[in-house]
Amino acid sequence: MKTSDIKNSKPLILIVDDEQRNLQILGTILMELNYNVVGANDGKNALKVLKQTIPDLILLDIMMPNMDGYETCMHIKNEEKLKEIPIIFLTAKVEPEDIIKGFDAGGVDYITKPFNHAELLARISTHLELKKSRDALKKAEHELQISNASKDKFFTIIAHDLKSPFNAILNFSELLLTNFDKFNVEKQKELIGFIHQSGLNTYKLLENILLWSSSQRGIIDFSPKLKSLYTISKETVEFLNHTAVAKTITLKNEISEDIYVMVDKEMLVTILRNLLSNAIKFTSKGGIITINANKITNENNQNYTEISVNDNGVGIPKEKQSQLFQIGESMSTKGTENEGGTGLGLILCKEFVEKHGGKIKVESEENKGSTFTFTIPDNSK
Repeated sequence: MKTSDIKNSKPLILIVDDEQRNLQILGTILMELNYNVVGANDGKNALKVLKQTIPDLILLDIMMPNMDGYETCMHIKNEEKLKEIPIIFLTAKVEPEDIIKGFDAGGVDYITKPFNHAELLARISTHLELKKSRDALKKAEHELQISNASKDKFFTIIAHDLKSPFNAILNFSELLLTNFDKFNVEKQKELIGFIHQSGLNTYKLLENILLWSSSQRGIIDFSPKLKSLYTISKETVEFLNHTAVAKTITLKNEISEDIYVMVDKEMLVTILRNLLSNAIKFTSKGGIITINANKITNENNQNYTEISVNDNGVGIPKEKQSQLFQIGESMSTKGTENEGGTGLGLILCKEFVEKHGGKIKVESEENKGSTFTFTIPDNSK
């Protein structure tokens, strides 16, 4: 029985027994019942097998030369990746102290030799089901932790980042209201401009929060239709051009007019707006931002449209790049003109790209710029 022959779709059981006949009998019984089986003739060989594969359950003989079942069990339970595997002892020793010793070593059950086939199979089935339930519970616990991290991030955004632009609006409007007659027209316009920009920032933040909240609750409609990528990108560039012009940044749309994509238009607009807004935020005055697209074929002969937003801005430190698309990480960073942000926009981008069946990534170098690239599967034919 070789580990390379094991099929992952069936439960895998490791049998450890120094008697070849026991290995053959147990192996035959279990394989007939649709279990995968791997065997070891002593404790040391069992530990070698466990370095190559992780079974769902172990049947472990107690009386073996060199390393008995108790010691083998303790070695297994001391390994982080192995400690959750249920171990059933196979033993001719039925004294209470022997049974207790087995449980103390980490066993979950024992079967006395010569064993009853029906009892053996019933106990195996029970402990495999218990393991399956524990694994499901652990997965649910992990998902709950992720969910809680998402909620923590959500409330942090509301408590801190939403408060910040409102403070700016209140402070500038109070200053303008109190000193309106003292200020000349230029100063009045300047303060009104600050208030207007703070209002826009607040609106963008609220829009992203509402979109993200709807996405988490699964209530956003996903209706992909064949659309002109050039037209959507052109409209998005025009929408953001005034923000770019204010920083003397050039937005260049180099997407060909003949590229069409199967997309949910509102989601794609959200992706492009967030990526372009981020690029503007982290690009200094006089910079250039380019949006481009190409048709590509991956190693599995699947066709995609690859869309990129490139800037020559401040770049992103290597250690922060892996955190950009994680909801549990706080990525609020000031832009080149002290613009605020939450990092929520990039998380929305990731969710909406994945909704289309694509992927998003970033390549960046500090003081040289960043390129955000995402793919949309070509389902247009």
